[in-house]
Amino acid sequence: MKNLTTLIMLCMGLLCHAFPNPKDTIYTNVETLMKEVRTTKNKTATYYLVLKDGEEKEVKVRIDLKQIDCEIPIFKSESFDIKKLMALKEESLTEPNLKLQVIDTKSKEWKRLTNEVKTLTKERDALKADTLSLDSTAIAKTEADLQDKVKDFKKVDAEVTKLFNEYEAMMDSLMGNLRTQYKQRLVAAMEEAYEKIENKETTFKSVDDDGTFWDIRLDLLKIDATREMKIPRRKDGGDETTEKITAGKFYYILHFAEFGTMFEEEKVKKVFSAIKLWEFHLNPYLVDKKFGLVCGDQYRTQHYINSVVDYKNYEGSLVEEEEFADNNPLAVMELRKFSGGYAQEYVGKFGCVRYFSGYSCSHDDPLYAIQGKNKAHMGVDLLAPINTEVFSAVEGIAYVYPGEIRGYGKTISVKGKLKNLNTGELEEIYVMYAHLNNISIENGASVKVGDVLGRTGITGNGDTKKKDERHLHLEILTQKWPSSAKGFSIRKPPLQYFKVINP
Repeated sequence: MKNLTTLIMLCMGLLCHAFPNPKDTIYTNVETLMKEVRTTKNKTATYYLVLKDGEEKEVKVRIDLKQIDCEIPIFKSESFDIKKLMALKEESLTEPNLKLQVIDTKSKEWKRLTNEVKTLTKERDALKADTLSLDSTAIAKTEADLQDKVKDFKKVDAEVTKLFNEYEAMMDSLMGNLRTQYKQRLVAAMEEAYEKIENKETTFKSVDDDGTFWDIRLDLLKIDATREMKIPRRKDGGDETTEKITAGKFYYILHFAEFGTMFEEEKVKKVFSAIKLWEFHLNPYLVDKKFGLVCGDQYRTQHYINSVVDYKNYEGSLVEEEEFADNNPLAVMELRKFSGGYAQEYVGKFGCVRYFSGYSCSHDDPLYAIQGKNKAHMGVDLLAPINTEVFSAVEGIAYVYPGEIRGYGKTISVKGKLKNLNTGELEEIYVMYAHLNNISIENGASVKVGDVLGRTGITGNGDTKKKDERHLHLEILTQKWPSSAKGFSIRKPPLQYFKVINP
């Protein structure tokens, strides 16, 4: 009897390992689970998720969370090496700071001359105003002294302007270099974090513990990349400001470690491959990992978990990797379909696609001329919140427009060769990016496919009435910069070169 009691207790103990015990770790909604993942302070945790697939069957998911910001601090990782990055910042600031010292010295001379010019001007005006004892000799001498002083002032003013322009160029180069370094180190640190998972080849049958409870076992790594690197910078006019370099977000790395026998391997692989392609800019080191994925957004992470669970009803495009343009300007290519809150199916497309009173528009190809629309749109609008990274679609030379182009705002044009998806031929064109918030490269810089050019914004006329309509304006040109006079003759339909998720 004693042996039987021992056996029962042993079996109960095994069951405790095979099935989840605390009810508060069982979720029936991915969004609720991800909110917990985002806010939890636990270094590690195990959650159980029970979902329905398209056939209303229960799919049980075990999720092992690893807090990389706690367990493997990303800013202390060997790959990221924040100390070296900060040292690089200080070293890079040496030359601009020396330039500021020269500017400060010259600025003192500039202020002195400004005051002297004001004093002499008042003295001359006072002499001229004294009509009773008009002293022409004194006036002439004061006028000559004033002209000499103005000449000295203009010389120093030009020197200060030149010095400040040199300082600005140094800081722009420094910021671009630090942003590139930050991005490269962050990617390396995420790779380092991924390799710390107990990484084994995924199989389509459970091999650990009791596989009868869960159908999927998922490793979920949460990485904190919100820490800011602050760089002091002087503005035109003398005010001091601080620029910040940060990813400003949590990253989530998914590793689908096990699938139960109910999952069809080839179908799941196709769905997962399609998902990875939409996030390829964040997954450069996971190309050969069949079930590894990086997401920079909590909501897309939960959407992807749902997509894999309900793989039979995946609504995305199952585009094959070799068919996919791996040089997208944005990580997610989605056309804008609204304008001021009103649905206009064509507002983000290319061609005669908009209607505004008093305009006229004509296009030779009826494909790009929508009946009843009389205002031209010379590119495509791709939805993107402010400060979304913009990537180079081609390898070539990048040109930065000085200042802003009317309507377009801050703009970059990159000359290179791009594959026409209709003909399969490489064509030499210019890819133009508009409404940018900031620019990470210098004019004339050589860029490769996937290099960060800058971040999206609302410059020019890009400030839409609704925040969820903010976008990158993209054009394909046959010349460096746009020309309203030449219209469609210098432009090509962007969707002949890129695919979007909502054509």
